[in-house]
Amino acid sequence: MIRLIAIDLDDTLLGNNLTISVANHTAVKKAMERGIHVVLATARGWYSTSQFYRKLHLNSFAVCGSGTKIYNHMGQCVKTWTIPLETAKTILKIAEQEDIMVMCSVPEKNYFNFVREDWRSRIRPKVDIEVPGLADQLNEAPTQLFVKGEREINRLLELLPKETPEYRIHTLLYRDGIPEMMIIHPDANKATGLSWVCENLGVKREEVMALGDSSNDIPMLRFAGIGVAMGWATEPVKEAADFVTERNDLDGVATAIHRFVFDS
Repeated sequence: MIRLIAIDLDDTLLGNNLTISVANHTAVKKAMERGIHVVLATARGWYSTSQFYRKLHLNSFAVCGSGTKIYNHMGQCVKTWTIPLETAKTILKIAEQEDIMVMCSVPEKNYFNFVREDWRSRIRPKVDIEVPGLADQLNEAPTQLFVKGEREINRLLELLPKETPEYRIHTLLYRDGIPEMMIIHPDANKATGLSWVCENLGVKREEVMALGDSSNDIPMLRFAGIGVAMGWATEPVKEAADFVTERNDLDGVATAIHRFVFDS
């Protein structure tokens, strides 16, 4: 019996217009009415996740930052997996020497060592903060470091080991075609975060259904008793899943919930 549903946001729960369809919203609501925990598991931070969390009237945890941060129903960060502070400072110093913009994520804010002109329109007041000389000013171990752009990523990859006991580099190519590199704790992923949630809720992994579409969803799909890949997902994601549902724009989340929760 499914007692917890973990759902990725972008290209999974959200349609191509970044909204939740009526069918998906209704399926989530009915699942919650049956006492099932619904957990958002996303690469997004809490700031951009919270709008969908509230729209769905969720009351469980949210796994954010690709498993590096967990928030409760009050929006409080209750668990983090961080990069050691001195390691983060070293990476930031290298980036600053190479004129590479880095976004440094901590539970409540994002710090930038500098902001490129083509990025200024995306800066959110009180959430995204530019801090010149960030490598020296940073005093909190971050959960993630982000680098965007092919030149910037390639240069850092030349200068940094890809995996160490202190961090792991994960490169994602988003659908806008702009590559983004994420540096996180080596043990952090959506499965790690989801495992923590299950332990705190008294839910067994075989009682979990997880839905996702991207490479960072693979650990979560493998962890869950039922892993569901979206219809447009790549082959490695589909191979990690137990079931392939419809695409995100065809209410694939609702289809899977009906199949494994309502009709089982």
